[in-house]
Amino acid sequence: MSNCRSWASSEFSQLSLGDVRLNNRMIDIAASMSNAPSLPLNQVSDDWKAVKASYRFFENIKVTSSKIIAPHIVNTVKRAKSYDFIYVVQDTSVIDFSRHQKTTGLGEIGG
Repeated sequence: MSNCRSWASSEFSQLSLGDVRLNNRMIDIAASMSNAPSLPLNQVSDDWKAVKASYRFFENIKVTSSKIIAPHIVNTVKRAKSYDFIYVVQDTSVIDFSRHQKTTGLGEIGG
């Protein structure tokens, strides 16, 4: 967890939510979620108080997606500048279940 905490502290060092406690909560949430990025918020921690605090964090009007993503953009640009080439990989797959005989109500995904 210390590596996750270190990463989150670094990645969100420029975060500005208008309250140091909110900034610290974001670092806590990011550190917890980085251990299991595919899990929903209510499953990344066994501590129910931490989960409830995370929900309250995201309900706070001072917390916006643009404020959360801003430090990522700054840090991504900094990291990208250290490389000669950057590959941007994109998945353009299209899945269409509309003609699958054993499913109903499923349609095209992606296209």
